Amino acid sequence: MTMLAVDLVIKGSLVLAVAALADVWLRRRASAASRHFAWTMAIAALLALPVAIAALPNWSITVSIPSSSPAAASESSNTAPVLSAPIDPGTVAIAPLTTTTRTGFPASSRTRFNPLLFAFALYSAGVVLLLARLATEHLALSRLTACADDVADPDWRALIAVHRWRNAPPPSWWDLASQIQANTLVLGAANSTLRQDRLEELSRRIPHGTFASMNANHDGHEARPSEFLTHVEPFIAWFAK
Repeated sequence: MTMLAVDLVIKGSLVLAVAALADVWLRRRASAASRHFAWTMAIAALLALPVAIAALPNWSITVSIPSSSPAAASESSNTAPVLSAPIDPGTVAIAPLTTTTRTGFPASSRTRFNPLLFAFALYSAGVVLLLARLATEHLALSRLTACADDVADPDWRALIAVHRWRNAPPPSWWDLASQIQANTLVLGAANSTLRQDRLEELSRRIPHGTFASMNANHDGHEARPSEFLTHVEPFIAWFAK
């Protein structure tokens, strides 16, 4: 394995490890789109990694190792070898230089395997397959959207409208919050995907609003019912009087 392949394996593994840690950290703190964006950036980094390694200059560190005895090394390098006995020229025979050729295919037809070229070809094939798959999925999704019928069920239409308002709420909603006169408890969850600062801002805009936060996810009322009741029971106890 060449040094380029080793460099690609090490750096590619680091990129995937960072993406995996980001996915674990965002699992309960962000939406699925954020995790998908993290993996998309990781794939883009993997595709750009070979080009970056080949184009950017290397950062190498030279480590000098001093010899144990500089005087001894200098003395040994300056000392010529000494023959123990004289050599008679008549007794020395020089054998003729011979070359051996492997039997089989001719030398001109044999090709040497280049691992670097093979790795580049494999990488290029992977990039082409990935781009082809992305293009195919996009075309399939476009075809599916074009063939789909309009939603006629009133429940589904209401759900779509609620999701649209939730993702992009009208700015006038903040002004309507000040018109709520009832005692209101805005209960958030620290590990939820919803922004807690926006919920706290909502509770401040309500004249009789109260904000509380649970150490839970978005489903804290099911996962931590005792903590949920700790916040809710004192609030609703005022209505039971």
